[in-house]
Amino acid sequence: MKAAKNTQSSSNHKLVSFNIKITPQEKKKIAALSTKTRKPASRAIMELVNNAVSDSPKRMTASDLRKLPPDKRLHILQEQAALAAKHYEVIADGFDIVEH
Repeated sequence: MKAAKNTQSSSNHKLVSFNIKITPQEKKKIAALSTKTRKPASRAIMELVNNAVSDSPKRMTASDLRKLPPDKRLHILQEQAALAAKHYEVIADGFDIVEH
């Protein structure tokens, strides 16, 4: 008979326990976050922590944009378009195709 594999540690990382005291309302919020992200509570919390302490800004994906309310989505897209417009020059009397 084979022994069960230990899921509490891996070859690279040893898992540790970190206990905090929270109110029942905070516990409900964590459970709601877990449900919303469809991830275990510990992973959802660690993603929030990693995003908060990371140096690089979070890149939004198309699915992230679709989840936003339409007015906020429009605002973000307009900001991105304004930033991108700085890389292009519009020539009013220029021609795309020149025949000789």
